[in-house]
Amino acid sequence: FSLSQGISKKLYQKELIEKLAYSNKTVIENLKTLTKLGILKEDMEKLRKGNRTIWVKAYQLSDTGRWFALLLAKEKDLSKEEEADILKRIFRTYIKWVRDLSEKLQVDKKALKEIFVEEMAEG
Repeated sequence: FSLSQGISKKLYQKELIEKLAYSNKTVIENLKTLTKLGILKEDMEKLRKGNRTIWVKAYQLSDTGRWFALLLAKEKDLSKEEEADILKRIFRTYIKWVRDLSEKLQVDKKALKEIFVEEMAEG
């Protein structure tokens, strides 16, 4: 559903409930689970309807969610630019994770950098 609308588009809870053939409870539970797993980012937006102000829940794919989208998407679903952007974002996330883990395990960052340079030079 998200891929057909674009990976950067916000999806609104109400819209998902209306369009998906599942109960409100099922949709909401799955949205909560995907948010807890870090696949989706949840946001509340303030909208004006006439004289009333209403709050709506919006969801967007996180960087991890975009990575899964890249893995699941058919070639025609994503542009090359979107694929490249996803790869760069997930790579940055991975590098941050490796950096933090290397500090925790007291692994020399220079050694990791050498490995990175070697691997990127091959091919």
